[in-house]
Amino acid sequence: MDYAISHMADFDGLASAALLARAFGIRKDNIFFSGYAGSEFEIAKQMLLAKNPRNSRIIIADIGVDESHAHKVASFYKVLKKRGNTIIWIDHHKCSERSLRAVRPYIDFALFGENKYYCAAEIIYRLFLRSDKTAKKIAGIAHKTDFNLGKDKDIANRLSYAITRINYEKNYMEILRDLAIMVSKGKIENNIVDKFYKKYLKEEKEGLLLLRKSMRINEKYGFAIGFSRRLDNNVACNTLRKWSGKGLVVYINREKDKVSIRSTNGEAEKIARLLGGGGHENAAGADVKGIGKEEEKAYEKIEKIIRKVEQR
Repeated sequence: MDYAISHMADFDGLASAALLARAFGIRKDNIFFSGYAGSEFEIAKQMLLAKNPRNSRIIIADIGVDESHAHKVASFYKVLKKRGNTIIWIDHHKCSERSLRAVRPYIDFALFGENKYYCAAEIIYRLFLRSDKTAKKIAGIAHKTDFNLGKDKDIANRLSYAITRINYEKNYMEILRDLAIMVSKGKIENNIVDKFYKKYLKEEKEGLLLLRKSMRINEKYGFAIGFSRRLDNNVACNTLRKWSGKGLVVYINREKDKVSIRSTNGEAEKIARLLGGGGHENAAGADVKGIGKEEEKAYEKIEKIIRKVEQR
């Protein structure tokens, strides 16, 4: 039997799960969505372990291994391997040697590392579904969302915003599973996307007001930072860039204690790593417990880290 664990926060993760379901016939209740760490990781882990998979194939997609959480990920994979499972890891984010050492003993096949051309869904499409036109379309939309190429109200942005909003629902796992199965069948524009895209738009105005009110520009180190909630990460970072004129911007999600960083000269991944996270050179993030609670302390922490990166 096959199982899939994929990233919960964006369409690349959802498309990866959908394409794996399409390629291997993975059942809805054998698809799990997770974050890199925190409560979402624990929920996905416990749900999968409760299924007690044995001698099965478990495919992990679009989920990197950050150094600060590598030991937790490795211990999870170790349990799965003890049950005779085959673990396949497909990702497109940077992975440090330290993180790799932690998980390497438990992975049977891996295709990972910084990829400037393809997102995770595109890699899955190219590995398993190259002659499938529907899969090609799904992967193409994932590319748009992951490389921030979507335009205003096109399907790429509607999917991104809908998934952002779904992440705040208590039953996000079931909703994302339902959406993944619909997308796997080629039903990319559907009632789930419409419903949560509208919910997102209703809350976006307030989110942008909070972002504007909290934005601070640091001229010394050339960055802008803003705090808000329930905003799509790309929307928040693109807006901070537009308002501040800075290439390096930091968005802190107050509600989820998540940091999103965008840059133009490779600083984002370095900053994220010092926060215990990771990602791509110019688009990265981290889960930092409590960072959304006190703005002044968060600002000082981010400034200190950026100063350290600038001095290297």
